[in-house]
Amino acid sequence: LYFIPCFLILVICGKYGVQIDLNANQICNPVIFIICSISGFVVCYTISQLFLLFEDQKFLKYIGRHTLSIMMLHFLAFKIVIFIQIIIGYGKINDLKSYPCYIVNSGWWLVYSIVGVLVPLWINYLYQRIKKLRIDK
Repeated sequence: LYFIPCFLILVICGKYGVQIDLNANQICNPVIFIICSISGFVVCYTISQLFLLFEDQKFLKYIGRHTLSIMMLHFLAFKIVIFIQIIIGYGKINDLKSYPCYIVNSGWWLVYSIVGVLVPLWINYLYQRIKKLRIDK
């Protein structure tokens, strides 16, 4: 019921350049901050409830079992995204030292999110396979 208006609020705020950067203690307007925070919560909560409708949640359970690997390796995955941005022409090789991310606007945040989860899962999978091969010998 509240998902669509809250989602639209976030889209409109993003379209008009509203930025909230708690890391840099940058809040443009306290009222907008509260509205965006509540809207973001409602959108995330609604999406999480939609996941409960699916009976087969193997991938989410797999992610849940490997959160430590994701937490430890996601910055390495971010460097891969930054390197791709450099290859495409968005920066110079010195930008590889950017922490934690280089460019996050224009949809790059989604790439960071996906790569930041999938690459650590893939590295963990390879590690487990190699470990199993060594034990089986």
